[in-house]
Amino acid sequence: KIFKLAKPATLNYVMVPIVGMVDTFWVSKLGSANELAGAGSGDQIFSVFYVLTSFLPAIITPKVTELEAMEKKNETNELITTSILLTSMLGVISSFIMFITSKKLVDIVVGNNVVINNCAVEYLRYRSYGLPFVLTNSLIFSIFRGFMDFNSAIKINVESQIVNMVLDPFFMKFFGLKGVAIAS
Repeated sequence: KIFKLAKPATLNYVMVPIVGMVDTFWVSKLGSANELAGAGSGDQIFSVFYVLTSFLPAIITPKVTELEAMEKKNETNELITTSILLTSMLGVISSFIMFITSKKLVDIVVGNNVVINNCAVEYLRYRSYGLPFVLTNSLIFSIFRGFMDFNSAIKINVESQIVNMVLDPFFMKFFGLKGVAIAS
């Protein structure tokens, strides 16, 4: 029973690094080490913002399970609604902060290499648009886990990864490095 609970939880936490690996693969196909270094640096900054703002999924899963077991439908719905609103607000605010401070953040991480800095800033700015969606995906995954609906939870993450894998090469062809960030 513990393994049944641990498997989807582990999958949820490895999804962000998997997106990074898929993006790294496609960026490497662009052929520029500078773009690859820039995307890697931008993705690390994105990951820090994700880790700092993705605390709700760990909290909501057991609470949804508890409320559902007590058959408190109204409280469950209220908790889910509040969590989605809070996650959306955190995502938008964090995305905005990441976007407007991307140059400063990249300067801290990358240093003085102007070419890599430019690639990292471009990647990070476009990737930052996705933070609200990534956080919401993680929250919905946790809500399904709270209802003990592991199949839907895993299905959400697998489908989002397939969408990323399909869109990456297509967007990359038309938009270059920023296309990979947009697809993610």
